[in-house]
Amino acid sequence: MPMRTGVTRLRTMPPSFSTMRIGVRTVAWMCVICIVVLSLVPGDMRPVTALAAHVETATGYLHLAGRLEHFAAYSVTAILFALGYTAAPSRFATFVFLLCLAALLESAQLWVPGRTGRLADFGASALGVCIGIWAVFASDRVRTQQLLPPH
Repeated sequence: MPMRTGVTRLRTMPPSFSTMRIGVRTVAWMCVICIVVLSLVPGDMRPVTALAAHVETATGYLHLAGRLEHFAAYSVTAILFALGYTAAPSRFATFVFLLCLAALLESAQLWVPGRTGRLADFGASALGVCIGIWAVFASDRVRTQQLLPPH
């Protein structure tokens, strides 16, 4: 067998599926930490997102912008959890966990200066959780249907 001389090229391999799943889980938990921190900072320290500024400017409704922020944060977090934890019991646990987290944080805001816990904010968060998990279930279903042979 001939010997190779010179520089050996390193093959770059794509990350394994389990490595990607661990990464998705890590990002999902980081999203939970961000949601908790941003939910419990006093009102004068809360950052204003570009989404909130744009919606408030376009519609004149600050509360609508806040509801969109709740929906976006919880739907993205739910999607990440559902992708990272693929078993059905894990997805149900994700659903329950994020709904309880939203309720707990909205309640805790009643004791944070400059913040108010609102039922409508909880509703937006809950809707985000439902839509996020449903989106992953629907994409799994479509992908499974495409893999099945025609009847």
